[in-house]
Formats: sequence, C-alpha cells, structure tokens
Amino acid sequence: MGDFHENLNINLHKEFITAENINDLFKKYSVPTDFDLLSMDLDYNDFNIWLALEIRPRVVVIEFKPTHLAAEEKVVLYNPVYMWDQTNYYGARILSLYKWF
Repeated sequence: MGDFHENLNINLHKEFITAENINDLFKKYSVPTDFDLLSMDLDYNDFNIWLALEIRPRVVVIEFKPTHLAAEEKVVLYNPVYMWDQTNYYGARILSLYKWF
C-alpha cells in the first residue's frame, strides 16, 4: 500500500473502508448528501461498498476488472477485512457495474 497520510487542513483522513462503515464515515466527515463526483478505487470491495452507499453522486468513477470478457457478470465475494493481494482476483466486471447503476 502507498504511504498515505492524513491532512486535516484539506479534510483528508485515513480510514479502512467497508460496506458496514462507509455511510458512517461520510457522516463523520460531513460529506454533503448532494455532490457531483465520487472516485472509488479500493482495490477489492469497490462494488459492494458502492451498493452499501446510501447517497448517490451525479458521477461515479469506479475501478472495474478489465481482464475478463465484458459480457461476464461477476463480482468478488465480499470480505470486509480482505485487501488486494496483487492477484487477478478483485473488483467487478463492467457488466455487473452497468446493471447496478
């Protein structure tokens, strides 16, 4: 993992994000309920955390798994403590994301 630091001057915080805590974290840091852009690159549970999110921005940039056929609808099994292990097992296929947006 990269060397990420908190910077309270710009409201940058370091947290471990799960589907169970994403909404509480948004509230904790006063994320507006109406905003334009959300970029998600969580290296494993992106799809499940997106599904758990109670608010919807106007535009989402989300990591997907491009290494398999676009016609396949597959998502990794959700595991709140799992982190990407540098294998090809992560995220969701584009069709899965398309069907849920």
